[in-house]
Amino acid sequence: MIRHNQGREAGVSRQQKLQFSLNHNLVHDDTERPANVPAQNPVSTGLKLSYDDDEPNSSVSSASGSINASASVIMSLGDNIKTEMERQKKEFDQYLKTQEETWARGVRDIKQRHMASLLSAVEKNVGTKLQEKDIELENINRKNRELVERMKQVTAEAQNWCYRAKCNESLVNTLKTNLQQAMQSAEQGKEGMGDNELDDAASYIDPNNRLSNIPSGSGKCTSTKKGIICKVCKLKEVSVLLMPCRHLCLCKDCEGLVSVCPICQLMTTASVEVFLS
Repeated sequence: MIRHNQGREAGVSRQQKLQFSLNHNLVHDDTERPANVPAQNPVSTGLKLSYDDDEPNSSVSSASGSINASASVIMSLGDNIKTEMERQKKEFDQYLKTQEETWARGVRDIKQRHMASLLSAVEKNVGTKLQEKDIELENINRKNRELVERMKQVTAEAQNWCYRAKCNESLVNTLKTNLQQAMQSAEQGKEGMGDNELDDAASYIDPNNRLSNIPSGSGKCTSTKKGIICKVCKLKEVSVLLMPCRHLCLCKDCEGLVSVCPICQLMTTASVEVFLS
């Protein structure tokens, strides 16, 4: 009860102070009002406030109602401010989020463009290098093909030369044997042997590339001790073998003068010089 009375007295004291302040303001306004302005009668505020000292309870209740109204207005204003601040905060957060997404998208786009540019440059460089390597490889392959063809040609020529060398070697050996036999037979022949018989013996070659027995007969021998003489000039020793008849019947000087064999009258296609030992 004591606390309730003390609180009540404190409330009444505050209301009285508020009433005194209002009355003081009114008195101050009356003193400052010009003389030609008539004094106004007290006006009711609608809150049952009065400037009469005879109604203290009415003044207290009016002040209390004004305080409650002010408190409710302040609370309402505080709620509105809080709501507005929350809305502003949400808008600011949304703006920050939007800006963050925009910046992130921009950074991604820049990275993608940079990466695309880098990849394009690398691809172009690699493509150029690959093209150069392809050209070099094509040149190497072309040179290899040329070398292979050249090797084939050289191999074929070498084989041909080997074959020709073997044939010539065999032919030379055969000719040497035939010449030795012919020269031996000619030296053993008697005087008076005919020229035709000796010519046949010197130029005759059997299918086995060997001389057959030289026919014997009478007549003058046209061979010298050095060997068989040329059938054209009748002076020099024979040293040229005619092809394809294989007659050894010309000297080196007479080789270019005839185109047919003087023995068999066959057209000559080639000639081989033979060096007799």
